[in-house]
Amino acid sequence: MKKKKVIVGKVAKVVPSKNAEGQVLELRALLMTPGWQIVRKNISDNIEVLKFQILRKIDFNTKKELADLEVDRLRDQLNFMEDIIDTPEKIIEQLSPNEEMEEDPDPYYKNIKDIK
Repeated sequence: MKKKKVIVGKVAKVVPSKNAEGQVLELRALLMTPGWQIVRKNISDNIEVLKFQILRKIDFNTKKELADLEVDRLRDQLNFMEDIIDTPEKIIEQLSPNEEMEEDPDPYYKNIKDIK
C-alpha cells in the first residue's frame, strides 16, 4: 500500500482590530466577501424551507405531517436563523457611534427664549 504524502501549510494568523472603528471596517469587508454571500444564501434558503414546513406542518424531506411540538422546534430554528443572518450588521450598528444628540438631564430651562 502506497503512503499518501501529507502537505502541511501555514495558516496566516488573523489578529482582529482592538478598536470599534477597525472592527466595523473588518465587518463591512466581511459582508462583501464571496464566503459570507454563500453563508447568507444558505441561511436564507434554510429560512424559506423552515417557513414552508411551519406553514404547511409538513416535513420538507419526508412529506410527513408534523406534530405541534415539532412545528414549535422549527419556529425556534427559524428565529435563530433570522437572528444569525443579520449578525454582522447588528454588530456594526452596535459598534458605530450614535450620532443622536444626548438629552440634557437638566429639566429646567436654561434661558428665557426656551420657555416660549
